[in-house]
Amino acid sequence: MTTQAWQGVFFSWLSLKGHLQGMHGLMRTELFATANGNQVKATFIVIWTQEAELAAWLEHGYSIEEMLSSMDVAADAITTSVGRDFS
Repeated sequence: MTTQAWQGVFFSWLSLKGHLQGMHGLMRTELFATANGNQVKATFIVIWTQEAELAAWLEHGYSIEEMLSSMDVAADAITTSVGRDFS
């Protein structure tokens, strides 16, 4: 595992945070990453205060797919999903 791979994941997370930081309703972001062979598998979590803010970001925001694609991450290496926290 190269340091460059970890730095790429960290940079991606910082880019996402920077993009979202000024958006109304953002509570926080989280990043979980593990080494997977010669790659890093990363999970980015974006937590909103209300569902309406999430819906607005999904409809009008700069998506995670767009951001990672612009950083040369292959489309088949990106999987996104929307979940709900019931805690």
